[in-house]
Amino acid sequence: MNTIKNYKSSIYLLLSMVLGSIVGAIWGEKIMFLQPIADTFLNLLFCLVVPIVFLSLVNAIAGMKDLKKLSKILGSMMGIFILTGIIAAIYMIIVVAVFDPSAGAQITMNEVPNDLAANNNFLSMFTVGDFPLLFSRNNLMALIVFAISAGVAIVSIGEKAKPALTLFNALLEITMKLVTYAMKLAPIGLGAFFATLIGQYGTEIAGPLSRSIIIYLVASLIYYFRSEERRV
Repeated sequence: MNTIKNYKSSIYLLLSMVLGSIVGAIWGEKIMFLQPIADTFLNLLFCLVVPIVFLSLVNAIAGMKDLKKLSKILGSMMGIFILTGIIAAIYMIIVVAVFDPSAGAQITMNEVPNDLAANNNFLSMFTVGDFPLLFSRNNLMALIVFAISAGVAIVSIGEKAKPALTLFNALLEITMKLVTYAMKLAPIGLGAFFATLIGQYGTEIAGPLSRSIIIYLVASLIYYFRSEERRV
């Protein structure tokens, strides 16, 4: 009972995704009238991503008074991110080596790419050319760097920067409340999204992509629950 209670929201979301997929499979492209609902929900989440990332980082860093301690925490956090990323990558390499996701799939590639130019400036992902571009979900890495720098600046300034910290705390509370409102709409929004997705691309997903999708979902669930067991 405690498990069900703890994962009640996640269960609702999964049920809405399954129900939406079933409805989309039955109705096909006729279900596309739900597209505005799906787009509205997704756009709402996209709009909340940037302020959540920025305000959470600024508040977390600015709440520390010792910059030396902060540097150690940032170093440990970066090390954990890299380590967990490597573990996840190795895990998926083993999974796809054992269960080939492309087995039986025949994908015809008819399009010829016109522009294969690549940007070799790796550091460009950490900066933007204009301040408004920071607050775009397309430049999250640059936003993270800016948020960390802002938090460090607040700590360095000390007492004079307390009004700014109070403001950021209040803005974070407001943003999290908006997230609460958005998640109340999540079952409807996700249901509509999966209904339109299956309704429009059902034959493709149920065909060549079905094996890879199933492998990915099963592997992700195993990885998630194993991680939860270790954390507990």
